[in-house]
Amino acid sequence: MQMAFDSSLEFAIDSPASAIAVQLKAVGLNMFALLDPCKIDDSAIPNDVTSIMLIGNYGRHLWDCMPDNWRQNDDPVDDFTSSAVTRVLTSELGNGGWTILFPNRALACAPVLQQLGHAAGWHHPSPLGNGIHPEHGLWFAYRAVAAITADIASGTTVRQTSDAGISDSPCIRCVDQPCIKSCPPSALGAGRSPDLEACVNFRSRDQSPCAERCLARQQCPVGVQSIYADEQIRYFYRVSLQSLQSWVAESSHRE
Repeated sequence: MQMAFDSSLEFAIDSPASAIAVQLKAVGLNMFALLDPCKIDDSAIPNDVTSIMLIGNYGRHLWDCMPDNWRQNDDPVDDFTSSAVTRVLTSELGNGGWTILFPNRALACAPVLQQLGHAAGWHHPSPLGNGIHPEHGLWFAYRAVAAITADIASGTTVRQTSDAGISDSPCIRCVDQPCIKSCPPSALGAGRSPDLEACVNFRSRDQSPCAERCLARQQCPVGVQSIYADEQIRYFYRVSLQSLQSWVAESSHRE
């Protein structure tokens, strides 16, 4: 559990929040934070909520927990996550007092995940463009956000604050910058956004070594204990390549 920066809320170890976190961890959703909505500037957050629940995962446990038949879905990870979060919240809170904001295809506006991740102490900028976690490096992801109107933090035993998420970006202390040096199309650079067009052009080549994995990401020395399973990596990079190709195509049409 990451209960870091001043936007995070404490919760008791015998509270509904703690019970929810334990159940989610059992299905691979092993990152959990409650955030103060008053300190989150995001129009996707409703006005009447008492807390924002941020749920994520690191490592391969979520993939291992997902049954094979789920992997045939068009969006298996979101589908599995939504089902698991719905089941756990219903079990602990009933049918009211909560709303899943992400993943939720019915909503026109999704919350800004990186902003919530920063508030929880999970997210720091990296040369790759995605967030880097102080402990799990580049091998974590945001999986769900729920708006809570019920009191889920109270209990009889106060939980001690964890400082696991409180840290500067590990990239600040990285001298060798192996991610930048190992990127074949030189799409990465310190202090700048990734060159997505160079990235997608290289990944789209026949027999590209980056088609189903990111060589730069795999050279990062932070969080190697949390690296995804090979099948998991291949799945996400096939999806990301399709998204990047669509982005490049749409960008070219606008020019």
